[in-house]
Amino acid sequence: MKKTNVFFVLFFAIGLTNQLYAQVSLADSLFKKGQWASAAKEYNNYLQNNPKDKPGLQLNKIGQCYFNLQQYEESIAAYKKSVGYNGSSGIMYNIACIYNKLSQKDSALVWLDNAVTAGYTQYQSTLDDEDLINLKDDAKFKTILEKIKKSFSPCSFQPESHLFNFWIGEWKVYNLQGQQTGTSKIEQILNECVIQENWTDYFGNKGKSFNFYNADTKQWQQTWVDDKGSVIEFINGKYNDNAMRFHSSRQLISNGKKCNRRLSFFNINENEVRQLGEISFDNGNTWTIEYDFKYIREK
Repeated sequence: MKKTNVFFVLFFAIGLTNQLYAQVSLADSLFKKGQWASAAKEYNNYLQNNPKDKPGLQLNKIGQCYFNLQQYEESIAAYKKSVGYNGSSGIMYNIACIYNKLSQKDSALVWLDNAVTAGYTQYQSTLDDEDLINLKDDAKFKTILEKIKKSFSPCSFQPESHLFNFWIGEWKVYNLQGQQTGTSKIEQILNECVIQENWTDYFGNKGKSFNFYNADTKQWQQTWVDDKGSVIEFINGKYNDNAMRFHSSRQLISNGKKCNRRLSFFNINENEVRQLGEISFDNGNTWTIEYDFKYIREK
């Protein structure tokens, strides 16, 4: 008797699971076809029968259905319930857009600010969004937009990240004898977080370095890699007296001997930078010049 009851319960559970799966599959199918009213109805029915299965996701889809039906109040209600489950900054942003479509500017700005606080970082799409375009001259909107930009591109607002900007540009590079030794293109990448060097010497050999301010150590770092596989890491970078100065992160080998290196970039003027490489074989007690280059700006 007990075994019969167990099998009955098991088959009932499997049948119920299949029924619920079919119901949400139907809702998803209607959603993909753009049959918004039918899809919203099926998602609502599914939630009533199975309220604990990803309610935030289902409510988000219900909100999208109502939005496409231009039933904006219903869309906001569904979106707010969804946020209660998952705290999604993107859904908060959608709520802001709908409030603005309803000409409820204050509520729109509150929810947009909530979205930024929750981690929303899509600066350019916010700036270009037609649902918010009428707010572009609003002071509060500008303040929120600035917050989004800081979240999206924090390095651009970090003064320390700009201390090496004097090296950015396209350069011809010369030695002390006035002979051109190569060319270098220095550019900012990764939302102004990294300064990338693209070096080509007189013989066509190439190398790159990645230079960045490490907010954790509060120092600049450089990692150099060339097309022969040589790698040098410089750390403890600091800018003072119009120069950025680095030290090698560890002892290296040069001509079979252990050595330390240091690297300095002198900001001579807007069209000239001096790069000085020095080497020490006595653990930094004395230093000799390894190379001394003059960068002359082309662009």
